Amino acid sequence: MRFSFILLTLFILLGSSSAGQAQSGHCKNVKNTTDMMDCVNRHYEDAQERLNIVFGKILEDKKDKTAEGLKIAQRSWLVYRDLQCGWEASQVETKAVGRLTELSCLTDLTESRADVLASGLDEKGAQHKFSAYPRWMNVLAQDSPDVYWRYGEHIQADLDCDGQDEQIMVGVDVTGNDKINTETGKASYRSDVILAVAENPVTGKPQTSLFRLPTEGQDSVCNPDVEMALVEHPLVADSNSGIENCHVALEIRDNQCEPLTLYWSGEDYQFNPANPGL
Repeated sequence: MRFSFILLTLFILLGSSSAGQAQSGHCKNVKNTTDMMDCVNRHYEDAQERLNIVFGKILEDKKDKTAEGLKIAQRSWLVYRDLQCGWEASQVETKAVGRLTELSCLTDLTESRADVLASGLDEKGAQHKFSAYPRWMNVLAQDSPDVYWRYGEHIQADLDCDGQDEQIMVGVDVTGNDKINTETGKASYRSDVILAVAENPVTGKPQTSLFRLPTEGQDSVCNPDVEMALVEHPLVADSNSGIENCHVALEIRDNQCEPLTLYWSGEDYQFNPANPGL
């Protein structure tokens, strides 16, 4: 959604708003960037209002210890959302387009969060139903509740060469630091990418392998907005590897640092460059 907003804005800045309006289901009939900013801001406020209503309803239903856990999770999610959208805006040189990028990102993530929470209330119109998720997704959601999984961006491939596809998905884990930065007056946070490779058997609990990809330090990704792509296995050409029939590996890219490649060594998953597991 936010990308259609950005595309529309670019068309406006170039003087061709009619073409851009066809790209978006929102913000039609805008005449300039001020109108666009007002429109996107209204959509963000509407999304935030719905999220607050859904969150309040859930808290009313939870009078036990789970309510406090939900509050903590929601605070962590807000930090993740603001960090992610702030980073996206920082990649845009033009200030006005950067602010539109940030608002569009905030709207998109807020709507998605409201949908996820609403599914727990069985709210009419909720787009996400956990009961409709594949079993491997449910396992990840239950076993790693602090990770904000990107459910709509998973891929599948036979990474371990056993004849069955693995399900692959990434998420973000936000870690807080209670110490206040004396310069900014704010607490510091870091966001690590969590990579999940899940088996999805017909029967039995899906088994998962999780890998933490730090966003700082050696052999890390530079930002949490990563992309996944299937590439040629780095060891296939080695006749002594014993995995000649294993042709696929997974590349994790962030368009800033050197990509990380996850591959099956014949015994376990390894990274190139090397990266520790979770």
